[in-house]
Amino acid sequence: RAKLKLAYAPFAYNVSGNDRLSKSKSNAFDVGIDYGFTFSSRRKSKMGMFFGAGLSFSSVTLGLGKELKNTHDVPSLNTNTGMYEMKRYTYTITNAVEQVSYMDLYVPVYFEIEHMLGSKGRVMLSWNFGVKSYLNLSAKAKTPYTVTFNTLVNNESIEVTTTFESFIDPNTYAKNLFDLSAIANLGIDCNVVKNRLYVNASVGYEHGIMDSYVSNKQVYSNPIL
Repeated sequence: RAKLKLAYAPFAYNVSGNDRLSKSKSNAFDVGIDYGFTFSSRRKSKMGMFFGAGLSFSSVTLGLGKELKNTHDVPSLNTNTGMYEMKRYTYTITNAVEQVSYMDLYVPVYFEIEHMLGSKGRVMLSWNFGVKSYLNLSAKAKTPYTVTFNTLVNNESIEVTTTFESFIDPNTYAKNLFDLSAIANLGIDCNVVKNRLYVNASVGYEHGIMDSYVSNKQVYSNPIL
C-alpha cells in the first residue's frame, strides 16, 4: 500500500538559549511517498507498518531578541587641523530580521492502526506513531540584507541605511547533518475507489528528539552588530 503525502506545519522551529536572538515565525512543507503493509486484527480494525522518503522545505525568521547597542571609536581626519581625531559611533538597532531556509531529506517509520466507522467501511479513523529522521541538504539565508539604524556620532544623531551581505552568522543557523523526531498523527481515511484509492486528512504533532543545531558562536556576522 502506497501513500502520497503533503504536509504543512505552521510552527516548525523553537529558538532558545540566547536572548540576543529570537524567532518571529517559522513553517515547513513536506512532500513524500510512504509504503507499507496492513493486516486485519479484528473485523473492523487494521494494523500496519509504513516507511517512506520525501523532501522537507522549512524556514525560520530570526531577529533581535532585544534592542542592540554597540559603540566604535574610529579615527577621522580633521580637515581644518590636518590631524586625526577619534570619533565615537554609537549604533542603536531596534529591529532587524533575516529569513533562513532549509531543505532536508526525511525518512519516516511508523506503526498505524485503522478503525472502520460504519458498516460499509468507506470511512475509517486512523492514527499512527513513530519516528522521522532528517538529513540536511542545505541551509541558506536570504541576502543581501538591508537594515536602518540610528548612529550617534559625537553626540549628533544620524540615521543610516546600509546593506549587509549577511546579518546572522552562518555558524548560528547551520543545522546538524542528522536530526531525529518523534511523530504522532490522527486522521480520517475515505475509501474513494474500493480498496484501491484512499484520501486522508489528518492532524499531527512532531517533537524533536535532538536539537537541530546548538551553537555558542557569535550571533551576528557584521562587526557593527
